Amino acid sequence: MLKRPSRKCFSARTIDLNEGCDIGPQAASAMILLDFDGEQVRILSLGAVGPSNVWRWFREPSKTKILRRNNIVKKVLCGVAVALLLITVASAQDFTRGGVQGIDLHDSVVLPPTLVFSNCGTHCTSYSPSGYYISGTGLSTGAGQTLAMGFSAGTTTTFTVAYTPNTVYTSNGGSSTGRMTAFLLNGSATTGPTTSLSPLRQLGTIPDYTTIATIKYKARRAVTFKAGTTYYLCETEPVATVQLLWMVSNSDLTSPFWFQDADTCTKTGTVWLNATGAANGAAFEIN
Repeated sequence: MLKRPSRKCFSARTIDLNEGCDIGPQAASAMILLDFDGEQVRILSLGAVGPSNVWRWFREPSKTKILRRNNIVKKVLCGVAVALLLITVASAQDFTRGGVQGIDLHDSVVLPPTLVFSNCGTHCTSYSPSGYYISGTGLSTGAGQTLAMGFSAGTTTTFTVAYTPNTVYTSNGGSSTGRMTAFLLNGSATTGPTTSLSPLRQLGTIPDYTTIATIKYKARRAVTFKAGTTYYLCETEPVATVQLLWMVSNSDLTSPFWFQDADTCTKTGTVWLNATGAANGAAFEIN
């Protein structure tokens, strides 16, 4: 028969080795059996006690040998207890709501990524039927053309994913398959892109025109945007025989919009040309 706990067992550094003490509230059942010099000690998670479950430990009643209170034993018990508590935090719980049965799998709501910027609707599903060339150097039209679209975050936030509508364009003699090379760049609205912030990796396949797909691009490392700072999403095509399209925004005439035909996003000394306000920018979303 377990004693009703009257106090907490441990603080951040110590554990109380008196029998029946309360190790803390959690939400699952588990047991671990330890043996110190022939004396067994059990740490249990019991069923619901009041609003939560309670962890308790006790010594086998048949054992009379007193467990020595040394620092090593205290640290072992405390470490085991904490490990078990961490395991049980994520345990699932059944529920019935309005007669409908289910199970809670998480202890917090899963929220969508924070929207930093979009000129093309949710996940970039609204854009013009026109597209800007993103071309390798071997094409007769738009050779080497590279675009960069500027944006800034309202608050400091971590980059999650970029969306752009793209297609492989073959009517100018380009290959029927191709991949985009994309980067996040540093820069300013008035002087354009400057240095590389992070390369991006393309997720999924860009289809041949007349099919257009919204493509995801994710960073190869963690990227944080500072509030109020201008950054750029840049797309280029390093393969000489490939030509892609980056579809045009329906209405964005104000976002920083820069381009060049040097076929690079990141080469030092590249001269960028400013098209802001002269034409609608390319469609993109940043989360």
